[in-house]
Amino acid sequence: MFEVQSLRFIVLFLGSSALTRAQIDTINNIPTIFEGKLEWATVRQPDCNSFEVTMRYDCLEDPEYPFPNASEFSRVCDGLISEGLAFHYEQPIWLGDQRYDVTVVPVRAQEEIQPIVLPYSCGRGSNFLILPAIIPFCNTSLESHFKHTVAHEFGSSTILQDSNARAPKAICDGSQRMDIMYYHESYDSSCYEVLEKRRGDAYYENGFLTEPDLQALVMNALYQDEVAWDDCGLGLGQNCTTTLGYQDCLPGLVCGEDSMCIECMADEMCPDDQYCFGIHSDLIHVTKCVDKMLGGAICNRDMECQSHSCSSELCLDVDTADT
Repeated sequence: MFEVQSLRFIVLFLGSSALTRAQIDTINNIPTIFEGKLEWATVRQPDCNSFEVTMRYDCLEDPEYPFPNASEFSRVCDGLISEGLAFHYEQPIWLGDQRYDVTVVPVRAQEEIQPIVLPYSCGRGSNFLILPAIIPFCNTSLESHFKHTVAHEFGSSTILQDSNARAPKAICDGSQRMDIMYYHESYDSSCYEVLEKRRGDAYYENGFLTEPDLQALVMNALYQDEVAWDDCGLGLGQNCTTTLGYQDCLPGLVCGEDSMCIECMADEMCPDDQYCFGIHSDLIHVTKCVDKMLGGAICNRDMECQSHSCSSELCLDVDTADT
């Protein structure tokens, strides 16, 4: 079987920071195309309207920056990491027009699956895909900051979003949900704690995994039961059949021309803020709805951009497109 992680490493080695969201979306599609699965996540359906994803991880204490005691290490590893992943990842997903509630269950597996190195120090987190993510715990920082960093770095090393992509100004008054994988160009004053002069809970507690990213996590997880999706239907990218108008994909998916469950065959099958990824590619057979892209991302069609304007293979900013 094709080694998906090997391909991901090659892509990251060539320079993930230079990749756009459009290119990263292609990488996200690879595990489905080659029927590769994520060894650290399992999924099951408690009922036909929901998914439960178990995310397994482990923690390694950094010997150069040890925690003051075992209790504090356990509180951070078993408690804060689990809380951060559940808080920032858990939300509904949509397959076509069908809503599915998603429950995220992080579990410390203690079996070197997705290990996280925890230095008891202040600094920035980092990840290298095939090496453990390094996420410092700073006892003078907000716990919401640490949880946000956990979700971001875990996403970078597993979901492979383009965390270096630029994003518009962060507004933290509750009017917008922010993509936890983005770095923002600037921050509104509402994002800061005035007395501390640092970004506060209003910022860190308003960053979430996007719906397409969570969908990729659900669909690329290992099946917990031998019978895929129980009796509810087949998942994205699975081989399907159509007989006399009956199709065996999950509600919201359709059985495409290549006898694979897909989410869309045209942009009109997606919500207004998404487009149908892969419909004009001979290489992509598992088409799905993904978020329209920000200004500066590589594009092929106007429908791929939030501004609805693709010029010279780049999405224009909304303000530029309107002028």
